[in-house]
Amino acid sequence: MQIIRFLWYYSFWLYVRTCLHFYYKRIKVVGYENVPKGVPVIFGANHQNALVDPLLMTTHVYQMTHYLVRADVFKNPFVKRFLNSLNLMAVYRARDGVNSVKANQEVFRACFDAFKENESLMLFPEGSHDSRYVVKPMKKGIARIALGGLNQPDAPEELYIVPIGLTYSGQTKFRSSVVLHYGDAIKVESKEETSANIDALKDKFEQALPAYHAAMPEEGYDYLEKVFFHNQNPQRLIEDYALINQQSRALGAKASEEDKEAVLSLSKELEKGGVIFPFEYKKNLFGTALLTYVVSPFAMVGLVLNLPVIFIPWKIMKGIKDVVFTDTIYFGVGLVAAPAVWGIYASIAYNLTASWWWALGAALGGAMSLLIYGRWYKILTVYRQNRRVRKSSHLSSVYNQFLQKVTSLKELVN
Repeated sequence: MQIIRFLWYYSFWLYVRTCLHFYYKRIKVVGYENVPKGVPVIFGANHQNALVDPLLMTTHVYQMTHYLVRADVFKNPFVKRFLNSLNLMAVYRARDGVNSVKANQEVFRACFDAFKENESLMLFPEGSHDSRYVVKPMKKGIARIALGGLNQPDAPEELYIVPIGLTYSGQTKFRSSVVLHYGDAIKVESKEETSANIDALKDKFEQALPAYHAAMPEEGYDYLEKVFFHNQNPQRLIEDYALINQQSRALGAKASEEDKEAVLSLSKELEKGGVIFPFEYKKNLFGTALLTYVVSPFAMVGLVLNLPVIFIPWKIMKGIKDVVFTDTIYFGVGLVAAPAVWGIYASIAYNLTASWWWALGAALGGAMSLLIYGRWYKILTVYRQNRRVRKSSHLSSVYNQFLQKVTSLKELVN
């Protein structure tokens, strides 16, 4: 049974990892050498991107790992069995309408048993997802599990907490990029499970995590986001988050209320005119327009060939208000639909030619055409936004004022 579990887990692990590297343009892993070897580890991360977060984390950790997700995703019996087979466990919150402390005792015991087998755990101590680049307060669960794990019979000799920072360059955008930063391991000392010890360990982790991802102050976030991310290219990695975190905190103290209001007022005026942030300004719009038109025929082929992969998640998202689920829905549907669609093309090609090479070419053609469509759609969006600003003297003037204000604010903290 253990062999079957091992084979299923790592087969799915490899498949999902491969698909993630297709969905994202670049996934950069930093600091993996900080993960202790041969001992159980609790990975705690910020939570920006719904179910994509645990998939990214799990497929970039090489030991057998369990992770805790909110209980409401386990309501469907089939989904529950599937998620359990991949080592997902339900964690209950007060809002779930049950006694969360009592309901979680069984989950905690399963975590403790995993530690005894030198298996690891992943969780999101913030308790809820948030697409913003903010610092959020932590729940006590990570500290309770860590101290509880060392107070069990046959407890492991060592247990560590490793903070993981996730910084997405463009949530909701196909072929965007993401950084996974594994921070310095925190060794959990064997102590009594008192409130003081739990709070102390939770605070230690809470202070450590923001150093490993983009984490600006929540107060004044709306204008800080416009200052630091107004022109963010979703395909370009955000790697200077340590500097951004430092400057955003400093700017919060130095910027006047008039400056903050000016940034928000100018950005709202641009949005009223149809500008969508982040807005990538292009000096050479002719080159962007030419590329858009040249690639258009190939992009239309990609759209037609991959219509189910594109249309089904788009339709599902029409009924979901929380945009944080965008990547989860598109990636989840693509995980099943894309291989099925490309497999059909491969089957047709083989039946027509009796050649496995043609079948492979048809499948790869389907995949490549989706990449071309995704790239074209991004270029088209950038072109339309820039054209809208250039055609309107009012929007051009407002955008120049916005840039001047943002530049002057950045100079305050440079």
